[in-house]
Amino acid sequence: MPSFTLPDPLDAVDTIIDCLAVVPVSWERREQVVKNCEKAIVLLIEAGQLVCDAGPDEEAVFVHFLRALCSQVEARSREKNFAALLQKLSTCESARH
Repeated sequence: MPSFTLPDPLDAVDTIIDCLAVVPVSWERREQVVKNCEKAIVLLIEAGQLVCDAGPDEEAVFVHFLRALCSQVEARSREKNFAALLQKLSTCESARH
């Protein structure tokens, strides 16, 4: 039994719309983002189904791969936020002198 639940590929658009609730995308861009992501999300769902059907070891590798991707995104986001904070601190320090 898989350790996660995948949406039906037919529900990909609804899944993308749900994800847009936490992604800061303007209303004007939403339709284009949904259109651009739909095929990739369907493929990801189908890939998840394939590995879950293959067995628990394959599922574990797939989950580890997804976690590694998420970790990269998190690390880059932290680096970007840290750089922005350093820039603000530098600006404040310059203004004090």
